[in-house]
Amino acid sequence: MTPTGGSRNVRALVTVKTYPTPSKTYSELVCTAVVVPGEGLLRLFPIQFRDMPYEKWYKKYDWINVTAEPHGGRDKRPDSYRPVQDSIEVVGHVDSSHGWAERKRLILPIASPSLEELRDQRKSHNGPSLGIFRPAEVLDLDWAPTDREWSGGDHAKLTQQSLFGQDRSPLQKLPYEFRYRFRCDDPRCLGNHHVMILDWEIGALFLYMRDRHGEMTALEKVRDKFLGELCGPDKDTHFYVGTAHYPRETWLILGVFWPPKDPQPALFG
Repeated sequence: MTPTGGSRNVRALVTVKTYPTPSKTYSELVCTAVVVPGEGLLRLFPIQFRDMPYEKWYKKYDWINVTAEPHGGRDKRPDSYRPVQDSIEVVGHVDSSHGWAERKRLILPIASPSLEELRDQRKSHNGPSLGIFRPAEVLDLDWAPTDREWSGGDHAKLTQQSLFGQDRSPLQKLPYEFRYRFRCDDPRCLGNHHVMILDWEIGALFLYMRDRHGEMTALEKVRDKFLGELCGPDKDTHFYVGTAHYPRETWLILGVFWPPKDPQPALFG
């Protein structure tokens, strides 16, 4: 999407939201990717998701109305928009009936052939920093330990909530980074992408399972879900991706689109 200046009202389909991150200004923030019909993917940021009234808590494939304007300032990405948080209104939902037919109708037309194609588009004339594509093969999902506690600076950001009377539960630090290994069907692909996953759902699943079954079981449950199920042989798996703003525009996986594969027609009647 190319910003034209000024705010506008849009009807958008939520595709994914990232795990919350600490913020000096807002305590914690979420980035949400949406599809605007006829235009493509758009990034709504910042959103103080857990501070919104519950009736505004949107989920994947909800339709929302929102007022937003081109981000401007230091974020020059053409698809980054700053939403008016109070304007967000959930107005509908697209379910998974008929083999995800309506979701596929809305989303697959904007898919790119590969991550390489998205990278080249981004490098050329400040192209889109969001996209979706089908990997040729998902090779693995792995994880690596990271800091188990928030840094002093991040902890200070998160404790700002008490100054504003917020009573939400403390944001939990994920002690692992999760990544997909995959290859693209593209001659420019070197054969083994290894890309971090920022999806809120993977963090939520890990924390839920850890609290009930311990860390090792939680990690295996994440693999079972995000590799065995979402990337299974019966799924037409696509990755939603976007670039980080700082320190450089690294491509990251924001979420997974995983409709069932269309049934193959019989060769003989």
